[in-house]
Amino acid sequence: MDEKKIYEEPPQKIDEVGKSERESKRNMRTILAITATVMVIGMALYGLLRQIISPTTSTWESHVITIVLSSLLATIVAYFMLRKQVVLLQNTSEQIAIHKQAQEALQKAHDGLEREMEARNEELAEVNKQLRGQLEGRKELEDTLTRQVESEEKYRNILESIEDGYFEVDIEGNFTFFNDALCRIAGLPRNELMGMNNREYTTPETARKMYQVFNKVFLTEKSTKEFDWEIIRKNGSKRNVEASVALIKNSGGEPVGFRGIVRDVTERKETEEKIHKLLYSFGKTWTE
Repeated sequence: MDEKKIYEEPPQKIDEVGKSERESKRNMRTILAITATVMVIGMALYGLLRQIISPTTSTWESHVITIVLSSLLATIVAYFMLRKQVVLLQNTSEQIAIHKQAQEALQKAHDGLEREMEARNEELAEVNKQLRGQLEGRKELEDTLTRQVESEEKYRNILESIEDGYFEVDIEGNFTFFNDALCRIAGLPRNELMGMNNREYTTPETARKMYQVFNKVFLTEKSTKEFDWEIIRKNGSKRNVEASVALIKNSGGEPVGFRGIVRDVTERKETEEKIHKLLYSFGKTWTE
């Protein structure tokens, strides 16, 4: 509002200057009228004085003298009035030039302000666009994380509901994730099993066998199924398990660990061994 008020003010001042010009023209006409009046009055006064002072002067001489003196008087009066009018016109011209310069300066400032406002509006539009993009990206990320959390929760629920043990280890063979079934198979609580290396719950021979299997999976990037190993529980008891192993890769495709399923087959092994012994005993008896 202030900007508009300032910008509209110079035309009002220009109107005032135009008014001054019209007044100057009227003053010029007034000067001419006064000059003529002075000449007439001067001629009349001179004629009156001539009759009083020298009534014998010839008519044509008196007329010439009257005209000359009246013209001289009128010229003097007109000179001073015209000089005043010239000064007034000069002042008016200077005011016009000053007002014109002020108007041009205000117009230039107004144009610059408009350009600056346009640039600011473009910047604000770009910032708003970036903010909208960030908000959309954040919402998409939140949706992705929500889906991932829901998927992980569902994944964990499935893992906890199965009887087989599930494990994830790093490249060195240290446990990084597992389900409760693996804790039951290993006979260890979660806090003790976390971070444990395979060499800590197996015999050296079994550890070498596990290393060969894991190394083969690492080199070939192909999973292996149902290889046997023996684990030793904390109380010294042994369990026989079958396991499958697969390679874990990060988003860049680099190997970061292994995952697999472990099944306790101790009872099955014991049953198979009993059957084998019975068959052996039956065969031995039959041959005798």
